Formats: sequence, C-alpha cells, structure tokens
Amino acid sequence: MTVEALSVTSMMLEEFSLNFIKEVQKEKENIEKTGDKKLLAQILPKTFKGESAYVHAVYSHNRKHVLIRFNSSNQFHFNSREVTGDVMDFFDPDGLWNGKPVGIRVESSSAHLKGGSFMGVKPFEIVGDSVELAIESFKLQTPRYGAILLEYAFIFSYDIFLERLANIKEFARDFVSVYKEYVIQDKPKEKFKEDFRYIKSEMERLFFDEDVRELDIDNFLKDNPSILNYCLGLSQPMHQVTLSNIHGRNPKDFKPDLIAYSEDEKVWKIVDYKRAKRNIIKNQGKARTHFRAEIAELQAQLRDYYHYFRDFGQQQHFKDEYGKLIEYPETIGIIGRVEDEQVRDFNMLKSDMPRWIDLVPYNYLYERYCRYINVVETIIK
Repeated sequence: MTVEALSVTSMMLEEFSLNFIKEVQKEKENIEKTGDKKLLAQILPKTFKGESAYVHAVYSHNRKHVLIRFNSSNQFHFNSREVTGDVMDFFDPDGLWNGKPVGIRVESSSAHLKGGSFMGVKPFEIVGDSVELAIESFKLQTPRYGAILLEYAFIFSYDIFLERLANIKEFARDFVSVYKEYVIQDKPKEKFKEDFRYIKSEMERLFFDEDVRELDIDNFLKDNPSILNYCLGLSQPMHQVTLSNIHGRNPKDFKPDLIAYSEDEKVWKIVDYKRAKRNIIKNQGKARTHFRAEIAELQAQLRDYYHYFRDFGQQQHFKDEYGKLIEYPETIGIIGRVEDEQVRDFNMLKSDMPRWIDLVPYNYLYERYCRYINVVETIIK
C-alpha cells in the first residue's frame, strides 16, 4: 500500500472517530434535555461519559481490518498505525504470540465482548470480511506493552467500516439508542433481541405484500412506534388526528396517518402510508421515465396537509385541540419499493419534487431497521 493510500485511510479513521464522538455527544444532550439525568448516567459505557475520547486506530493493510480504541478523555486525541497481519498484532510487534493458543477466534461475524481478560495467549484472532466486533472493559497481557485495558473498541472489516463511516450519524444514534432501550426495557438479553427480530419478521410480512391494507400497516406502525423513531428519527407521534375544516374552504376534514416530530431537523413531519409492494416507476432507464399515478395522488394528498398548516387560524385550532403548535411542517410519503437497478431513476425523479415532500420506499424503511438490528446484535451479547 502506498504512503498516500495509508494517509487517506488514516484520515478516514480520524474522521470516523471524531464524528462518532461528536454524534454520541449530541445524543447525550438530547437525552439530557428530557431531564432524565439518571437515565443518561446508566446507559453508556464509562468511556463515553466524558466530553471526548483519546483514540488509537490500527489498520491491517493485507487483512483489511481496522481496530479503533477509545479511552476516556475530555479532549480529542487521535493517532493511527498500520500493521501487516492481524490488527491485534499491533500489541505484539516482536511476534511472541506466534504459535501460542488463541483466546477467541472471530470469523466473519458480529460479537460483543465485555469484562474479560486473557493472560499468556493471543487474545483474539480476527478472520474474514464480515467482522463487526465491540470490545468493552477487556484486559490484555501483551508481550511488549504489559497489561492493556481496552476500555472500548471496535474491530471492523474494511467494507463494514466504510459503510459505518458513510452513515456515521445514523450509527452513533443507533449506538446510544440501543444502550438506552436496553436500560429502559429492562428485559433479559435474548428477550430484548427477540422482540426486535419479531418486528423485523412482521415488517417482512406487511411491507412486501401488495394486498395488505394501508390500515393494517398504520396499526402496525402505531403499535410499534420504535420503527419510525429508529428509522426516520421521529418522536411524539400523533396518529389519525383530525385537521378540521374550520373555514369551510377545504373539501373536507383531513386525517393524515401520522404527525410526528423530527429531533434531528427540529421540524414536524406529516406522514402518509400507501400500499407497499407496487413498482412506482414507469419506463425505468428509458426516455420519459416518470412516477406512476399513485405518486401524483400521494403528492396532492400531502400538499393538502402541508398547506393546512400555512394558515394561522388552522395552526391555532390544531394547537387548541392537540396542544402542539405546528408551523412550516414537512411531509413524508411511504410507498412502494425501489429495487437496486431503479435507484438512479428514483433519485432523479425525487429531486424534481418540492423540498417539503420526501418519498420513502418500504424496502428503504426495512433496510434501515435491519441496520439498527445489526447494532443491537453487536452490542447486546
């Protein structure tokens, strides 16, 4: 690997580390704003309870793995090194672990290791291209450096690292959320994880069947508000509220499927669900590619909701009825699915829509939930 390539890798590792810590801090601040400091004190590993962290990263150029170690600090510090072979060999530059037993062999899997120790053996061997490992409060006895405490560390296959880097805000939010939910739900580990797996299986059943009614989907999402919270960052959900026709100018009272608040964007979102499986793009990859008629109908429906809150009198009436002042909301239409070969056309067509409307295919929602579950499976072991 060239010096230039190593420099780029080091820069990406530093970018990941710095932004991960920043986003974790933001999530901590959001929890603190709720006034529940006791919860905040319970949820995160000790390493992330300070203002920042000291980070040391290791990159294996031939095995394509990264090790990112976090130690408690109130200021950010970062350094990185390259190794040949296992990233754990950084702790044994003289090769004294060669030929000795291995404590744990991790091969193309996710795992969370907490509160253990190894003496006289190589602690871990990392193999494969699908590794996602979280290590917490683990003591190592190393040949060169003596006793080492891994306060908190990630080991990723390089492709997984790049995916986490590209979605660092999402990953940090999931990281904090999983710890928070585990404390709040106070369930045995397997029950905690099984509930997420069940919701995933129900998403598969409901989201990918064109015959499932919109009401069934609405009821499912209403019964499982965590889906919209984890996947779209929406909280304070209000389901099937009435937007009353107080002036007599609207054709009728409106009743959106959901109104909820985006903590990230600090704006209310009005959400409507349509049927799931249908292809929403016509003439894919051809001239005059366009959305099917259902998208125009959905946009017209969301426009009614959007303009409802542009009227001061209707804003105040809604506040009197539901206790929420909603000004300048945005809208989300959840509809259909978009296959990999349709993504380019979908993005092109969506870019022509007004900024106040977002389209979210059901498979995007499902894939986002799967990424959240991956964090659950990695952290809760």
